[in-house]
Amino acid sequence: MELTGEVGKLFAPRIFRITFPPSRRWHGLEARIWDAPAGALATMLIAAPLAAEVAAGSPRAITVHHGTAADLLIREFAPLITEWNASDGNGNPVQPDEAGLRGADFAMVMALFEEWRIGRAERPDQDDEDEEAVDLSSIPMTPVPSAPG
Repeated sequence: MELTGEVGKLFAPRIFRITFPPSRRWHGLEARIWDAPAGALATMLIAAPLAAEVAAGSPRAITVHHGTAADLLIREFAPLITEWNASDGNGNPVQPDEAGLRGADFAMVMALFEEWRIGRAERPDQDDEDEEAVDLSSIPMTPVPSAPG
């Protein structure tokens, strides 16, 4: 099956490379993660707030809803990770699959998910020379006043 757009272009799935810089916890962690189908993305975005409470060790994160949210997020996110350089405490590689994510520090899994979520929300680079950049100068805009203090 071939998916084409209005102008006949093939919609290629995007893949994201996530790298944690030295200033971040888990610095040096790198992963390549596919974009998500709409259904999986919706499930993960719904589950993420409760799963984040689990990762943060929140005392509120004790309900079955929290556990289900974390489980759903792992189940949907794991197949998207094509590779990563995560290792266990002994330096052995951890597979980027559901079992690997379940055995990893869940706060790390959530940090990786959040970086991917933010990255996929950004506008992709324009790599087609025929496309013109969007001119925003014709859109009326009003500056937002600064917050006091």
